[in-house]
Amino acid sequence: LCETPAERQLMLTLGEEVKPALLRRAYLSADEGYGQLLWLRPHSELAKLKPRPKYVAFFEIVVSKRPYLSRATAIEPSWLPEASPALTTLSPPVLDVPPKFDAASDQTLCWVQPTYGRAQWIL
Repeated sequence: LCETPAERQLMLTLGEEVKPALLRRAYLSADEGYGQLLWLRPHSELAKLKPRPKYVAFFEIVVSKRPYLSRATAIEPSWLPEASPALTTLSPPVLDVPPKFDAASDQTLCWVQPTYGRAQWIL
């Protein structure tokens, strides 16, 4: 949540009229719903977790009093490239880290920096 300067600025801009306690429970979307604050339903089991999940996946956004995440579940960011490859972008090989030879597969492996969604979250 708000790990990049762009995300922090977006949260500040969108949250100008939101109470701080409510703003702390808001999520930002990487793709659908990008550019708006989103919340878990207050009575959902996921919303009751302490600490709250850093990343959640959801099925849809339902707007009533505010935009809520419908059918949300906690996830690990490392799952995103495999779960949603269409929204994942891989950088060119990272030159700061030397490549590694994998003898079992007879391949040279390199490091890349994956980003996710329109928000280009760094995974």
